[in-house]
Amino acid sequence: MSSNRTAWEHHLDMSFMDDLFPVNQLSQKARARLFKKARFQRLKRGDRLAGVNEQHWLIYTLQGMMIETNLKTNMSPRKVSRDCPLFKENLAVTASAMDDSLIIRFDCSLYELLKKEDEGVGYDVDNIDVSQTEQGLFNQILEEYKNNNITLPGLPEIAIKVRQAITADEVSITEVARIIETDLALTAKMINMANSACFFDSAPVRSVFDAISRLGFSATQQLATTHAVANIFSNTGSTIHKELKKLYDHSLHIAMTSYYLAKTRTGLDPNYALLAGIVHDIGTIPILAHLEKLDYPINKEEVDEIVNKLRGIIGGLILSKWGFDNDLIEVAEEAEQWTRFSDTPLDYCDVVTIAHWCDDLTRQEDEPSPAREEIPAFRKIGMEYMELEEIRTILDEASDEIQELRKLLC
Repeated sequence: MSSNRTAWEHHLDMSFMDDLFPVNQLSQKARARLFKKARFQRLKRGDRLAGVNEQHWLIYTLQGMMIETNLKTNMSPRKVSRDCPLFKENLAVTASAMDDSLIIRFDCSLYELLKKEDEGVGYDVDNIDVSQTEQGLFNQILEEYKNNNITLPGLPEIAIKVRQAITADEVSITEVARIIETDLALTAKMINMANSACFFDSAPVRSVFDAISRLGFSATQQLATTHAVANIFSNTGSTIHKELKKLYDHSLHIAMTSYYLAKTRTGLDPNYALLAGIVHDIGTIPILAHLEKLDYPINKEEVDEIVNKLRGIIGGLILSKWGFDNDLIEVAEEAEQWTRFSDTPLDYCDVVTIAHWCDDLTRQEDEPSPAREEIPAFRKIGMEYMELEEIRTILDEASDEIQELRKLLC
């Protein structure tokens, strides 16, 4: 599926969304964010889409005609109105292009998140067992989020500029290098990373241009964002500095283990897995900062319970606000849900979940709870029945590379 936009698609007036149900129920700001992440797909006459494969998308016809049929039930062919999504009534049907067509896809999970943001206070925490006090605290934090008063620095400008440049239609290595060179710390980290064992080729790299050439645009963007997010843990000046330092050490270890697992056990991008690990607990920062401002004491056990229950949903809000992709938002929301199940192939959330379990294993003699065979992520990666000592050996073998990554990121 191609997400590349033609000139016509780039200049498409967003007003067409006014007629699309249910996305027309969103605020204009939310629609703009949804449209920014939309994907266009051109279909030739006779091309088909199966509803069972499209459950994660809201799909609308922009050009041409789409007909829905169900051969198993002898359903009469039905023309799909352009103002309604395909497969709205039945995922068991097949949609066929009657002529050359253009469709637009909106991510369902992003739509749901934006819908909840529009609803404001009272955000859906029904599936979380929260006390009245915890619900009140969450609503206070959400109100700060809505009013842009949340105690969390914005994503540093350097990361935004690098991302915007690399995702532009045409960009040169020289242009991206000039952006990175405005940040001395990031410049040093990019060159060091390119010269590390993870990427080292034959000759050492001495310039940002050469570093980008070796790393590639994708790794450059992800490493720049990882560097920027990592700085947030240390740049939040407050009396909770010690807690933030512990949180960063934990996030860094999970990130490095995720990197190694993605690199050696999966076909996923290890640099993206590294970023996933860094951001998985980002929702903890505003919770700690907010609790610090309260005029009544909360003991450590209560703080831990509040953090454990609310960090996922708040982390998802933050990453959505930063414009991060949905798979990273899902990491923040669900990576620490051991029994999380999805019918998709192994994803970055699964990798971070496994990294968490492995982190527990390194700190105790017995197998952590829950057992691997009870964790769907382990079944996806094929490690559910691996001997415990074999997993320990894998982690031991990873230690040198993890330590090198730590030096590069710290």
